Amino acid sequence: SSFGGLVGLDNGVLVAEGITWKMFDFGSKASQDVIAGAFTIDVNAARTKLAYIGGGQVGVTNLQPGLQLGAGRVNTSAVEAMIDPRDEWKQILWEAWRWERDKYYDKNMLGLDWNKIGKQYASYLPYVSHRSDLSYVLGLMLGELGTGHSYVQGGDMGDQGRQVPVGMLGADYEVSNGKIRFKRIFKGLNFEEPRRGPLGEPGLNVKDGDYLLEIDGKSLGANDPGSLLLNKVGRTVKLTINDKPSTDGARTIVVKPISTEDPLRYITWVEDNRRKVSEMSGGKIGYLHVPDTSIPGVIEFLKGYYSQSDKEAIVIDERYNGGGFIPTFFVEKLARTYNSGFKQREGADIAFPNQALDMPKCMLINEFAGSGGDMLPWLFRRAKLGPLIGNRTWGGLVGITGGAPLVDGGQVTAPEFGIYDRETGEWIAENKGIDPDIQVDLRPDLVAKGQDPQLEKAVEYLKNEMKKAKKPVKVPSYPKIGGGGK
Repeated sequence: SSFGGLVGLDNGVLVAEGITWKMFDFGSKASQDVIAGAFTIDVNAARTKLAYIGGGQVGVTNLQPGLQLGAGRVNTSAVEAMIDPRDEWKQILWEAWRWERDKYYDKNMLGLDWNKIGKQYASYLPYVSHRSDLSYVLGLMLGELGTGHSYVQGGDMGDQGRQVPVGMLGADYEVSNGKIRFKRIFKGLNFEEPRRGPLGEPGLNVKDGDYLLEIDGKSLGANDPGSLLLNKVGRTVKLTINDKPSTDGARTIVVKPISTEDPLRYITWVEDNRRKVSEMSGGKIGYLHVPDTSIPGVIEFLKGYYSQSDKEAIVIDERYNGGGFIPTFFVEKLARTYNSGFKQREGADIAFPNQALDMPKCMLINEFAGSGGDMLPWLFRRAKLGPLIGNRTWGGLVGITGGAPLVDGGQVTAPEFGIYDRETGEWIAENKGIDPDIQVDLRPDLVAKGQDPQLEKAVEYLKNEMKKAKKPVKVPSYPKIGGGGK
């Protein structure tokens, strides 16, 4: 089993299994439920008392099986704390300073006088009048190290007021004939919930160029649709649609607006790129995008990898890669080559290992790819899998494993480990980035015309590679079937 928590008891353990804490006794080898729904627990030194937080309440009670949320409930209604923000800000600055001093990957702090730097920025504190000012000062202090992954995040910014979400329909709009018209509808992928466009649901049949005349019976005119979609996220909304700027013959459809179009627009961009590559190559070249080197990136990579192993060449696009883990897995997979064949009575031979991208490749990079997005093209080049095309990457490869939790809920990070080349002993990418083999800029004037010069260069390169003579596959001379091969 996989346990979410483990606390030692007298001749036993307290373990979290899902949302339930269980007590396991080493003597009887039996387990009993202690409490369900408590997401945080603690015990006293004698292991006789249990403190928990769950169900919106705090409780302290005897440690025993069969407890319910609410047992030993602590009354927190009169709990108050007086906070002096200036005292907090001073403590936060020095806590951040200590975190860098103790965690930064170079114990000599790059030769900087870190004590002097701490005093320098502490002298700014009398002029700090809001937490955002402090965040700015912290950013300046961490910036003295000139190292990637130096983040200043969150903090008590005061009451920001209630944020009212605006529903989104997943579309670009334009004004025509004094009315709002759908310039482009992003239908997305109906088989992935975060990527389902409200206007792409089966049976709605809304088309680019249709007019959006009313929302819940209110005339829209040429106004921004968002004005009538305030607080409508996930709620049923009626849209009056027509193929002309008039309600004559209009129809009403029912949709549920979404809170963000980011996943929808991302997958539309990926699918547009995939189609462009296919069209430019007569269907012979594949395309996949790696958005990061964390779990979402692994998922997108594998989708593209296994679905396009029948292509003759492939573009690996890691532009805008947000980083994550050290991406050795990706390149190990891309470096696979066919080494054996499967002969059967009927049908074509099958190559193994199954579904390898044993074909010409190139990788697209740009200045918005960093961290794991710096490491991925470095590994790709080191494995000699193909050229890097585009612009130099971000250049931040001193990594982090977490951050310092600050007293007001904020956080700062300290770059904790640098990554180096074991052959040359040089740091990889940090403050340099990874240079392309073929420099191509994403020119705004061309992008405005719907072009992608980096993608087009990748296809041009792979087309030339495909023209080169391929090594013929050596098929063995099969022995005569029967008679022991005689």
